[in-house]
Amino acid sequence: DPYQVLGAPLSRWVFDIRPVDGLLQGEDVWLCRKLRALGFQIHLDPTINCGHIGAKKFNGNFANWLERAKAAKPKEEVPVQKVEERQLLEGLWLLPSRNRIAMLDRFFQAAIKARTSTRGVVLVQEDELKANLAEYEKLVKPEGWWIQATAADGMVAKIHEAEPFYMGLQWAGILCDDHVPETWFWDRMLVTAAKQTGKLVYCDDGSNQRADRICGGVVIPITLVRAMGGQRFSRRFPGLQQRLYCRTLDFSAGALAGRGSAGIGDFIHGFRFERRTGAIRRRKCQAGLGRINRSGPIQNPLADGLVPVFVDVDAETLNPTAESIEKAISKKTKLIFLVHTLGNPNDMTPIMKLAKKHNLFVIEDNCDALGSLYKGKKTGTFGILGTESFYPAHHMTTAGEGGAVLINDLRLKRIVSSLREWGRACWCGASGGPQDGVCGVRFKFKIGDVPYDHKYIFNHIGYNLKPVELQAAMGRVQLKKVDSFIRKRRRNFRAYYRHFKRYEDYFILPQALPNTNPSWFAFPMTIRKKAPFDRFQLINYLEDHLIQTRPMFAGNILKQPGFTRIEHRTAEPLPNSNLIFSNTFFIGVYPGIEKEQRDYVTSVFDIFLKKHG
Repeated sequence: DPYQVLGAPLSRWVFDIRPVDGLLQGEDVWLCRKLRALGFQIHLDPTINCGHIGAKKFNGNFANWLERAKAAKPKEEVPVQKVEERQLLEGLWLLPSRNRIAMLDRFFQAAIKARTSTRGVVLVQEDELKANLAEYEKLVKPEGWWIQATAADGMVAKIHEAEPFYMGLQWAGILCDDHVPETWFWDRMLVTAAKQTGKLVYCDDGSNQRADRICGGVVIPITLVRAMGGQRFSRRFPGLQQRLYCRTLDFSAGALAGRGSAGIGDFIHGFRFERRTGAIRRRKCQAGLGRINRSGPIQNPLADGLVPVFVDVDAETLNPTAESIEKAISKKTKLIFLVHTLGNPNDMTPIMKLAKKHNLFVIEDNCDALGSLYKGKKTGTFGILGTESFYPAHHMTTAGEGGAVLINDLRLKRIVSSLREWGRACWCGASGGPQDGVCGVRFKFKIGDVPYDHKYIFNHIGYNLKPVELQAAMGRVQLKKVDSFIRKRRRNFRAYYRHFKRYEDYFILPQALPNTNPSWFAFPMTIRKKAPFDRFQLINYLEDHLIQTRPMFAGNILKQPGFTRIEHRTAEPLPNSNLIFSNTFFIGVYPGIEKEQRDYVTSVFDIFLKKHG
């Protein structure tokens, strides 16, 4: 099969072409150039004008050369990872075809009837996308798919390069219609390239045996894509967070959970049980944390016997520095817990270099920072795990409570999925769906010598944290609005900053790092030690005038009654954490606050500061 050239195990290659007027055309030219790039020499018939592709004239005995080429031992093929049919249901690629718009419509209609959702990308050549952009957007965007415009050469390259927006789908396949595999040149090349990168091909028509035979694909009817309403919410969330997997927790990773600040404790708990990942043993590691925090990121690790190591934070960013984190690292350190405080991104480049240097995991608490950017990349996507909160006060909500776990590792996804659902071993996602047992192996497991229903095998000591449909429904609506929410939060923050900059003699104002764009949760203010008033006076005045305030969460959490006797370590003194504990508070930048409300807030501050300044 000459199309195998894209990953070619061949040491010789013969291509029978039919030039037009002595010239190579389009696809033949591209293939020849691709062959040269792969290190092949191209020898063509002397009658063909081949100078423009750098080929040589063939002057030898073609018959003898062909026999030698056929007898040549090909290079050893790299084995392709076997992917089971049920895994294909987790993600799709759509390869381009001549009738792709009609096929898209047919595919999505079938998915809607099955009450399910899919995730994938449409690869479209640039000229076609320009001509049919409106039709593509109408079909693709509501389903949370991506459109990738690319030149013809680039389509195959996309598959081999594994670009993060969509190629990271752990179980991705190529969806093709019943005409493509035997007639359309590009589709066959893409099929070949996909198979060589460990991806399978399947067709949307169960009777399409020709496509199955030609592509080596797996024929799976669309209706087997399992249904779960919550998936529609969670599969749209990764488009916002640029994460490879983020779906509700009964599928591929990430995880819509039934409570807020999901995942840190579950992650540690799962690590302790999952030996294949290099388990973190109880009471044998330490974790670095910024000293100011809510109790959530600390309580779960403590419950699993970890020893937290606290570091001081910067008074302006409210985040730790890479230098302070490095001072806290010892031989026992395994994890860095990193909170993007109030939406202000940490300095991730040096921190990730530090983690790599010391072979540490990084876990990001992104609950305050949905939509924050560090050098153009979303926070929550740097470490091995990120967490989100959908508590009402955060950037978006799922009917009051809930959160999400962002995961980029299949093994961890399975652990967290299990922990969310009582510790079940069933990771394929069939549990809870309308077609129980769709995986086909539910009744093929044993506990010891006893055959047992895999849906009721429990590998971990887990929890019951599944969300309900109401949460997913509200989450889907909130996702449509979250970009607007974030813009308004930034607007309110900027307005407050411009106003309070005149009072820097009294306050330490928040500062963001260069090359960041925070998605602010609130507007923090730290009263300077020499200010003629204290926090108690100011916040009581504000509360009396109906302006709510909050302290900086737990502040120096070691001063909180429940944490005074915990086992812990500090690497250095914590003066800024102590200052924040006693002098910092914040006011809201809720997106519903408009100019009238902002003016009222600033006027109340002005009156107080004029009186006490």
